[in-house]
Amino acid sequence: MLDAREREAKLALARRAARDLARREGVESVYLSGSLVAGLGTSLSDVDVFLIAENEGSARPEQLMVDGQRIDVEVRTPADLDELVRMFSTVSGTRRSQDALFKADQRFDDVVRLLYSESVQAGPAYTAASAALGGQRDRIRRAILAFRQLRCINASEDAAGFLRDGETEGALLVTHAMLLEAIELYLAGCGDLYLGPKWIWQKLARSGGGLVPQERLRALLHHVPEDPRRQAEFVRARLRAVQALMLAALVRGWDTPDAADWPHWGTDEAQVHRNHEWLPLRMDDGTFLIYIDERQLKASTDALTLWGACDGSRPMAEVAAEYAAAQGLAPDAEAKEAVDTADYLAAQVRKGLLLEPAAEG
Repeated sequence: MLDAREREAKLALARRAARDLARREGVESVYLSGSLVAGLGTSLSDVDVFLIAENEGSARPEQLMVDGQRIDVEVRTPADLDELVRMFSTVSGTRRSQDALFKADQRFDDVVRLLYSESVQAGPAYTAASAALGGQRDRIRRAILAFRQLRCINASEDAAGFLRDGETEGALLVTHAMLLEAIELYLAGCGDLYLGPKWIWQKLARSGGGLVPQERLRALLHHVPEDPRRQAEFVRARLRAVQALMLAALVRGWDTPDAADWPHWGTDEAQVHRNHEWLPLRMDDGTFLIYIDERQLKASTDALTLWGACDGSRPMAEVAAEYAAAQGLAPDAEAKEAVDTADYLAAQVRKGLLLEPAAEG
């Protein structure tokens, strides 16, 4: 990862070029963005300089070289920024807004680059848009979470279909893309909104926390078993990782960006564990569990949390006891709550939401 001194040297060159560009006629605002401004990047990364001009024809996209540093110049109008503010001040993560979310996908990059920007010349358009979008950061985070979880869910049917039909090559391709999407989802749940799968390891290092199993994720992305007989289980391991990342983002990262606090990353199937063919869905208008055939079960956030805690690392009775202890009840009431919770989890086994150790194969 680029050290702070080298990053600052690159940004200093970009600031110098940006000040020169700000003198052009019709340019009212100039700001830097891109991976280096966001605290990411490599020794060969460029810097994006955005010019805000009333007449887009008064400035043009171009590429500059300043003392060996590549600088990409892009142009926006005040109307472009106004449109971003309107879109992301109203977009919501509801089931009815799915079409709007997929349309917003085309502008997520623009809005995130504005959130991760450094002003060189702050004219009225930039100042107003930056303040408005900065005040909508939680809404934007939830929109990103909503969009990315839908992409994971939409891909899950293909992954499971390939797996059931014995077409592991197709399943490996789909689950690789799903896992990248789920890591980005998790990072948004941690509050790290900068986009781009090529930066996931740098973002995990700074935002992912100490609980997420980064080495396991690396192995699942990069080390496919050569033995075809092991590949189906490898696909299932990817799906379980996707499920855990989604739970972390949606349970701990929806209301507040605390996905890094999610503790349930177990992969041991010696105990009752979540069925990998169910995925969580959380929107502003409800929380659900979605099966690969698109069946939906409405679930409270508490129910999702409890189901998520069944990661196969401990007996079901221990999960139930921990849940009961967290309710702050009197001893007798806590004991009853533990029994009731264990009964509830047993019912989830009967429904197929949780699996006994021998039920998955």
